[in-house]
Amino acid sequence: MRTIIFASNNQHKLEEVRRIFKLYKVLSLRDIGFTGDIVEDGYSFQDNAMIKARAVMDFIHKNN
Repeated sequence: MRTIIFASNNQHKLEEVRRIFKLYKVLSLRDIGFTGDIVEDGYSFQDNAMIKARAVMDFIHKNN
């Protein structure tokens, strides 16, 4: 089963995403042990999504 890391701890959003992506294991930031803050200071939703993706990727690479 493929895994998606959903860069949020918002339980309601997480439940929605899990319902949509039923064929995937969807993990939250809490599930992977990420406790830091991610500053979303981009100019757009896409910029902030990339900031979060990079933060999670860096965390995964440092902790595996």
